[in-house]
Amino acid sequence: MKAVLKGMSNDYVDLNEWHPEDLEDFSVDILLKIGGASSAGADNFDLVVCTPRWLSRFSDLGQWGRGMLVVNRYDIDLIRARVTSCIDDCVADDWPSIASQLSRFFLWEFEGYVS
Repeated sequence: MKAVLKGMSNDYVDLNEWHPEDLEDFSVDILLKIGGASSAGADNFDLVVCTPRWLSRFSDLGQWGRGMLVVNRYDIDLIRARVTSCIDDCVADDWPSIASQLSRFFLWEFEGYVS
């Protein structure tokens, strides 16, 4: 089974039109919609994209890295390509196994869910 990126969005800005004031000092939350290539559905995964300069302002507090992509500057095409490359590397026999692999990088909406 193969996963694909079905959407990338932010609640407040159009990621294709938006540019931070400083391309080398920013943070933006991105919602990724990822699903099976042969299915119409998708699960939500959260990702924070930021720069080292932005991150350095919080170094005294410490920062966790899971669910975070650090880039040198804002370039939505580069960000999309990096996310897509990561998704392409996650292959398994079923969706739960793929989602588990993806959740090493992105924050999965159903992680830890118990029915």
